[in-house]
This record gives sequence, C-alpha cells and structure tokens, in this order.
Amino acid sequence: MLLVLIGCAAIAPPPGGPKDETAPELASVEPPSGTTRIVAGLTIILTFSERLQETLPEKAVRIEPVLRDPPEVVVNKDKITVKLPDALADEQTYILTVTRAIEDEHNNRLDKTYQFAYSTGSSVSLGAISGTVYDMEGNSSLVYLYKAEASIDSLFLEQPDYYTETDDSGHYSFAYLDERQYQLLAFEGGSPPAPLSPSRMPYGVHWKAPLYLTQKQNVLADIDVRVSREPKPFKVLAVSMESSRQGVLRFSNSFELKSGNSPTVEFSDTLRTVSVTSQNLFRPKQEDEVFFYTDSLTAGNSYTISVSSLEDKFEQPLEPFDRIVQSPMADSLQPEIVVPESGKTIEMDPGDSHLAIRFSTFMQTEGDSQFVSLEDGSGDTIAVDVEWRHPTILSARPVTGWQAEKNYMMTLQGEKLRSVEGIALKDSIVAFKIRTSRKIGKGGLSGKVAGKYTQATIVVAEMAEKRRKSSSISVNSDGYFEFPELLEGMWLLSSFQDRDGNGRYTTGRAVPFEPAEPFLISPDTIEVRANWDTEGIQLYYPDR
Repeated sequence: MLLVLIGCAAIAPPPGGPKDETAPELASVEPPSGTTRIVAGLTIILTFSERLQETLPEKAVRIEPVLRDPPEVVVNKDKITVKLPDALADEQTYILTVTRAIEDEHNNRLDKTYQFAYSTGSSVSLGAISGTVYDMEGNSSLVYLYKAEASIDSLFLEQPDYYTETDDSGHYSFAYLDERQYQLLAFEGGSPPAPLSPSRMPYGVHWKAPLYLTQKQNVLADIDVRVSREPKPFKVLAVSMESSRQGVLRFSNSFELKSGNSPTVEFSDTLRTVSVTSQNLFRPKQEDEVFFYTDSLTAGNSYTISVSSLEDKFEQPLEPFDRIVQSPMADSLQPEIVVPESGKTIEMDPGDSHLAIRFSTFMQTEGDSQFVSLEDGSGDTIAVDVEWRHPTILSARPVTGWQAEKNYMMTLQGEKLRSVEGIALKDSIVAFKIRTSRKIGKGGLSGKVAGKYTQATIVVAEMAEKRRKSSSISVNSDGYFEFPELLEGMWLLSSFQDRDGNGRYTTGRAVPFEPAEPFLISPDTIEVRANWDTEGIQLYYPDR
C-alpha cells in the first residue's frame, strides 16, 4: 500500500524555502544574431535559464519590419521557437524582439528585452535612432517608426514598420535599421501596431521630417519628442439660466477672459436684442465656463442666445452657436462663496498679495459698514485693506502686508454682504484660516542658448519643487537670456524655437502633417540662491 501511494504522489518541489525571485535569462539563440542570407521559413530557437509560462502575452515576441503574416511562436518548457513566414523581402534586415512581458513559472519577468538581427542580404543593417519622449501622462509611451518613402500626410494612420516602448525615464531606441528615410511618432494609449487615433491620444512628432540614415551617418541620437493632446474644436457645450438675471455658458476648451478676448453674448426675441457686456461676465472658478449677469431680460420669455468673438487658449475661434433658452420666473439666487473652499487652510506668500474671495453672483455691501475682520494668531485685530475688483471678486490683505510664518483668521459678516437683489450670503459668518509661508528670497539666472535653432527661441524656467512656479523669456539676437527675479529653490530650464510666434510650444500635427518646433530640456536642475545671480548657463540645441 505504501508503494502505491509513493508511485502516485505528485512531483513538486519540497515545501518551504525562499521564494524563487530570479529573473529568467537568455542562455542561447540559434542561429545567432547577425546571421545573413537567411531564407523564408527560418526557425529560430531561444533557450532560457528557467522554464517559461506556456502562454505568451500578445506581441511578447515580434518581428520587424512588421510582416503581413506574423511568425509562428511556440513555447516548450525553457525554449521559444520562432518560425518566420514563407515570404521575406530581399536585402532586408529583420529584427526579432523578445520583451520582458515573458515570465517563468514563478511569475518572474524576463531580465531584459532582447533583440536579434537577421538579414536576407549579405550584411546586417547597423542603423540606429534613439531619443527621449517628454510630457508623458502615463508610465510609458509607444514610439512608432515608419519608412518614409512617400507622402507622410496620411502615414500615421497606417501600421508602423517598427515600434517600441519608452522606459521609465522616457528613453527609447531602435537598432539594426536600414539606410533610408524614416518618420517618427510618439504617443500614449493604443495597442501596437494599431495606428494612431489623433483625436483621443496624446502624441507628438519630431521637428525634422523625414529622418535620414545614410552610410555616412547611420546613427541618430537625441531625436526627442514632446507629446500633447490635439485641441478639441472650440464650441459651446451647454447654456443654462440660473435665474432671470444670471446664467452660465460651458465650453469645450479653456480660455482666458480678458480684454480683447471677451465673448459677445446676445439674447434676441421678436422685439429686441439684449447684449451682455464684458463687465457683466465673470468666472468664479472653472476656466472652461463663463457666467453672465443682466437685468434686461423679461422673466418667463424665450430668447435665442448667441455667442461670438472668443478664442480658446489654442487661438481657435469659437464655432458659431445659437440656442433657444427660457428666462426663469425666479429673479434671484442665494449668493455663496465659491473660492476659497471652506474648511481648508489658505496658504499665502509673505508680502502685499491680496486674498481673492469669489462669489457666485453679483454682490454689494450695506453702505460703508465694516464686514471683514482679521486677527493674527494671538487674537490681536489687524487693520485690513478691502477692495472690490469686480462685483463678484473681493480682495483683502493686511494693511501692513502678510507677515512670514504667521497664522491669521479672516471673518466675513454674511448679513452685510448681499446680492444685487438684496439677498444675504448663505452663511451669516464665514471664517477663513490663513497660514503664511516663510519669506522666500529671490535670485537670478542668466546664460546663452546655442545651436542652429537659436533664432526666435523662448527659454522657460520651471520650479522643480512642490511650489510650482514658472517663467518664460525670449532670448536676444545673440541667444542670451536672463531671469532677474526667480524664487530661491531648484529650477528646470528648457527652451523651444517659437516658429509660429504664438508664445507656446507646438508639438506638431499628424494629419495633415506639420512638424514640431525644435526644443531642448536641460537634464539638470539649477539652484537659485537668494540675492545671488547665477551666470554662464549654457543650453545647446541638438544638431539633428
């Protein structure tokens, strides 16, 4: 009986002991990388140091340039067998990529991504393209590479010839490339080698198109790309009336509400047209909406509302819009404070800056009554300077300015703050806790931008620490730049050639194709010290 039990026992490793966390490694490949004059139907055998999972993730093993018929891939214990299709191009280098998505039986990923080159010709191509993708929203980006033999206006709507992923630092590389013209595309999302979907994926192209690999220069480094989303069409998404005097327009994109970029809002019925002027437009919080206020509408009437003369932050004009709305019978709204949020401590910088308090509708005060009080952390009353910047914006600060590293309590008397219709603030007493930071000194940075794209360059300084501040400045005719007053701390410098003159970086367009603007990003942070000018900073555009 004992012998029967032993004979039927399952074969398994002994219990206990440390968990196997060793990554599987490649032990051998046959035929070896670099083999030339291969023929269709070639079988490649890869042997690994560990037994592998029998099911491979999709595209864990691939051949590039991408073939019409994919290779046959079979896993057997510690071996992967790859059989090439029966049709291969002449004088072509093919790249076999084995990715880290492959795992052993203990779920340990492959130690690294492997690439092997095989050629149907007499030699293996040695061309290479590499660079970094910036401004990624996710953990990595896909980078597609196309053979640019024809027009590239619709090239990015096709499957790529080669593709790879960026690593954690955004770096990518292609190797074993033929000497020819290429076009590069980086984007986020999607499943390779599916084509780009420009309307829903952040993407970017390079500023040089096409890229040339020649016998004289068959390695291109620093082919960097910045990705961003294509701007959506700028249009009105919704309009609603909150009362017979106030309503809100919601837009597809954000925009600046300022002189020279203020919408014209008109209400029309069979008898007349009512225009809402810029003074009666306001934005309590969101940058993609605008509120309007007018006392010229008749409650209960229907109007055709139209909006024009507005551009979004991408300088796109607003699409024509008109819609029928009804003015409610209700004449008023109970006002409330929209910003700052209640219950949160407000962080203020030392100095003379004002705290802006934004209301949900047009406000007024009862005569000259005192409705704002301010105390410091000891309970002492502080004289306060109050100013209405707009009927919806109250600004306040201590007469002597905010002192560094102090606590304050600001109190508003809600009964003394009323809407134009005479309705008191929702809360009778509103209190804000305010805390000021330490006094931060200022220093300067100056230097020079060099390289073939210096003309019309804009240099951008962005604070690398939690307090996100940024500043930009144009270089002079010799490429010199100077930031005379930056907050002390660590800063990152970048620059771009503002070819279209709009003052912001343009990542290019896929369809119809438009190249990106040249840019550079300094790899190192620079310390700004208080009352100190750091000079002689050098920024170099890549030669590509």
